[in-house]
Amino acid sequence: MVDSGENSLWFSLKNYDYKIANILLRHPNIDIKTKDPTSGNTVLHVAIESSQSDMAKTLIDRLKEKEKDLELLFAQNNDGDTPLHLAMKYKLPDVQSDLIKLASEDKLWIKNNAGEDMLDIAVDKHQPNGMVFLTKQPLERLCRKYKNGETLLHVCARLKFASTVQSVLGRIRRLGGSDEMVKQLFEQTTQGKTIWESIYLSRFGIQPINNKVNIEIFKDTIAFVQASLKKADWDTILEGINNQENAKCISNKYATQLRDIVKQAAGLSCKLAPSAG
Repeated sequence: MVDSGENSLWFSLKNYDYKIANILLRHPNIDIKTKDPTSGNTVLHVAIESSQSDMAKTLIDRLKEKEKDLELLFAQNNDGDTPLHLAMKYKLPDVQSDLIKLASEDKLWIKNNAGEDMLDIAVDKHQPNGMVFLTKQPLERLCRKYKNGETLLHVCARLKFASTVQSVLGRIRRLGGSDEMVKQLFEQTTQGKTIWESIYLSRFGIQPINNKVNIEIFKDTIAFVQASLKKADWDTILEGINNQENAKCISNKYATQLRDIVKQAAGLSCKLAPSAG
């Protein structure tokens, strides 16, 4: 028999009876601060792992009422995961937003037992709420290679996060200079894809069905960096487009569109170059 509010809540959660759990959470005397001794999970951890966004948001609202309870919002379980780690892992954007708003700098960057902070998981799970923090990262992290040899810039390009691509490029330029920014544009994944291919190809490495967004990001990125590109860089971009066309990954029509953008920007860049000195 379950005879206490605390046990009733845990009992309902462990038996996936979320309707009862939500009812119990409305009771002011229900203890929501205990941890499961086996996993180290709090009730908030369990709600997020169960993808119960509304329940998680209710718990966050309850815990943020008292300053002393704020620590529980970022408590680590036995795997070192905080609720924010799990919100990124289980792709719960509303919960992510609520936790990020309440996180102090030290809580935001807690690492789990695998050495991952919330940004590592956000990148792996393609969560924009976490990836906005890319623009605050040190140069070393922005240039680091992750799964499949991708840098964070590759990931943003592959996911077509247009504003983030430019923000990250700007951050790299501020921290490492224009040469480092250009270098990162041509860094290759284990599949040989540079940032450019990540932009104009689909995530499957072929021509996207609707390439409008790809074209726009390609144009915008070219415009953003064109003053820093040399002839050899333009040639490398064109060579990549030609290679993708020859490999039948993109059509002649699409390749021609891309080449025209490059040639127009390269021509303008060359005309402007003398006056820059």
